[in-house]
Amino acid sequence: MSIDFAETEDNPGPPVELSAVIAGEFHRWEGRIARTEGAIDAATRQIFTIAVVEDPYGAGSDRGAPLAMGLFVDARIEGRPYDNAITLPRTALHGSDRVYVIDEGDLLQERDIVIISSGRDTITLSSGVNPGERIAASPLRGARSGDKVTPVDLQAIDGTNANVAELANSGGGAAGGADTTGGGANGGGLQ
Repeated sequence: MSIDFAETEDNPGPPVELSAVIAGEFHRWEGRIARTEGAIDAATRQIFTIAVVEDPYGAGSDRGAPLAMGLFVDARIEGRPYDNAITLPRTALHGSDRVYVIDEGDLLQERDIVIISSGRDTITLSSGVNPGERIAASPLRGARSGDKVTPVDLQAIDGTNANVAELANSGGGAAGGADTTGGGANGGGLQ
């Protein structure tokens, strides 16, 4: 979906799920994106989007709760599917577009990545990391490509599928890690 999207008969808008808490109860409505305002708000860095919910006061209501005009809602927009997209903890990000891969010799290799979606806790990549590679997922102060690390399996500690790396040549901090498993993901969605 482009910044200046407007649906047509041949190109309908993507599905959207709207949700809100009303009087202490969670409610959800299904709809579609009809259009966007076509510009990024300079103050908030957001794009204003117009969603359509059929009959929001009748059949489209959630257990009798209408989707009232002016109600603040959360929106989850289905994005374009990406084959082999990989989701990593946001803490794996170094700078704005790099991660450290831990190679077979336990050496750090800096990689440029392409981020297709990011959230508060995760980033989703379309390229730069391959399925099955180990990624340093927490800060390594002063780390550079070629630095030796000592990975430690975290699965035994907390049940996650991750590992920790410590800089071997500096006695520096630990770095959590994640094993990439690949698969598909929807990128570009808003939450």
